[in-house]
Amino acid sequence: MSQSLQWNRRRLLKALAAGGSIALPACDQLDVRIKNKPDAILYDGDGRPYIPPITATEEFYRYQCCGRPEFDADTWSLAIVDRGEVLATVDKAYLDTLPVTEIELTLECIGAGPRNPNINNAIWGGIPLRDLLDGLGVPAHDASIRELRLVGADDYHASLPIDTLDTAPIWVIWQMNGEPLPFEHGHPARLMVPGHYGIKNLKWITEIEFVDEVWEGFWDAFGWDHVGVYKVNGYILVPASESVNEGPVVVLGTAVAGSDPVTRVEISSDEGDTWKDCEFDYGPGADRWVLWSYVFDPVRKGEHTLEVRCTTASGAVTVGPQASKPKAGYDGGQRIRITVT
Repeated sequence: MSQSLQWNRRRLLKALAAGGSIALPACDQLDVRIKNKPDAILYDGDGRPYIPPITATEEFYRYQCCGRPEFDADTWSLAIVDRGEVLATVDKAYLDTLPVTEIELTLECIGAGPRNPNINNAIWGGIPLRDLLDGLGVPAHDASIRELRLVGADDYHASLPIDTLDTAPIWVIWQMNGEPLPFEHGHPARLMVPGHYGIKNLKWITEIEFVDEVWEGFWDAFGWDHVGVYKVNGYILVPASESVNEGPVVVLGTAVAGSDPVTRVEISSDEGDTWKDCEFDYGPGADRWVLWSYVFDPVRKGEHTLEVRCTTASGAVTVGPQASKPKAGYDGGQRIRITVT
């Protein structure tokens, strides 16, 4: 491990021991009352709320654990390394010569949950890492390679199994929603790994190394999941207040399960005794979110509980409002309580 990576982890541990405020991935997945309107909720001409399928760049969630990196983007470079030997380097000028392929992908924080539904969807522009390596003439890795070690300019580091290079595949990204990637989202370049939580989607990527061991990533030491593959989950984003007026209530939310697409979303208003199907307002398939809706027509005033349940193409089902393994990603269906006045 490099000296800077060791220092970064020591700094975090010391701050935590002292009661410091360095942010860890949030893991707050309780049965909650919604308090604030999500910024990404919009309203049509009739005043009906909706969730845009593609999140505006300025509304896309941002999270970073290791501070804002200080570096000159004009001199940035990405090193491709094989067990300590630099095989090739890439700079921004080189990336700008490459054709851009756009891919729509949903990104969710591994620590997301009902209190902090950090999940959004965007159009990303770049090139598959495999194509980049082939263009640079990087030879095929040998059979002893087990993982890719990934490092960002902020010294955040993680790893991926070597087969992810082709099965995900991994993307090198330098555009977002048709514009240059903003610094807050990883300019000059970041990684996007379909089917994997944000913990594996490094911003400000500066090094990709072939290693013959399982690499302990930054968050692994704190018990977070090493694999980082999406679990099926569903959030309720509307109503955005715990108090609603009498009459039909529009309920909106998201569902995602990575490469195992969500095929059904249901909602219950009677503690799970019965379930009713929700409508898909947007459901393009694997690696992108489902946006769903339901009109709840309460028969009485007072408090009501709404809970969502999601099912995937493979048959995976959300486990309930609580995550089964919180540090492996939220695999629940959110439950909220609203009061009809």
